[in-house]
This record gives sequence, C-alpha cells and structure tokens, in this order.
Amino acid sequence: MRDGTCPKCGSNQVFFHPAPAAVPAPDVALDRYACMACGYAETYLSPLVDRAALRDSWQAAGARITEPLLSAAQPSTRTIRLPPMQFGTARILAYGPLDDRVNPTPLAKPLRTMGSAASWPAYVAFYQYPDSHEVHRCYCDSRWTILQQDVFPYMSSAIAALDLEYQGAASLLIPFGG
Repeated sequence: MRDGTCPKCGSNQVFFHPAPAAVPAPDVALDRYACMACGYAETYLSPLVDRAALRDSWQAAGARITEPLLSAAQPSTRTIRLPPMQFGTARILAYGPLDDRVNPTPLAKPLRTMGSAASWPAYVAFYQYPDSHEVHRCYCDSRWTILQQDVFPYMSSAIAALDLEYQGAASLLIPFGG
C-alpha cells in the first residue's frame, strides 16, 4: 500500500494522510493510507513514534485481553477497553469512550440490560453489515455488551445524532481497523 498500489484490488488510487507532528496523549501518531477505488485502508506507526515506549504500554498481538488497557500517559482516570473485532458478521467502523470528557444532553438517557439497573453507557461503536450501506450505532457497557442500537443511512448522520445526545463524543471517536 505504501508503494501506491492497493493490495486488495490492485488500484493505484491510493492516498496518504500523514500523522500530525504533535499528537495529544493517549493517541499515537499514525500514517494512514486509503484506496479510493475499494475503500481498503491501512495504518502504520509514524516514524515520529517512540516504539520502545509503545512496547512498554501496549499488549502483544494475540494476547488475551483480560483487563482494560491503560494509557501510560494517563493511567489515573481514563481506561479504554478495546472493542470486539466485530459484532456478529458486522465490522466495526469506529468506537469511542463516553467518559468525563463527554457531556450528556437531556436527550441522553441511562440504559439497562435485562435484569440490571439502568446505567450510563461506557462506549459507543459504529458498525456495518456486509452488503449494507446502513450504519449501526450502539451504546455499550464497560464489557462491550450492547445496551441500545440505532440504524442510520450514513456515518455522518450517525455521528451527528451521537453529538446531539453526548456533546463532545464525536471528537473522541477512534477509527477501527479490525
């Protein structure tokens, strides 16, 4: 992909978006490549990233994630657990925390699963089923159990609806490469 050819469809319509020079913690600077023909995308660590520091704060691929991953830069209050690779056959497009950086509006409501007390969702995820253009938004608890889901015609309308319920949540969304 870095050579300008898409490994999925062979197109040369590959575009590059470099990581910014400064990235606020806990984010990591990533260079992004995307094929405009088929939509396939890849991300790579920017040459600016201290890879030794990442080894100390990230889990090895293939390791079973049993505890939430903590950012080394902010271990005190912000815990982000990685979402599952997919929901059923749907692939996750993006996800984000609904933590103290987000302001619930009067449209936001505590949610409940069967047999549990109502509580505020911990995460939001956007996903899409194969052969569908619709985008599903779901609110999840801290273990990624879906509490509520809604369907939108476009990602932009799903994100706009999210920000109507949780101000600031859209700015915390993380693209998912799973």
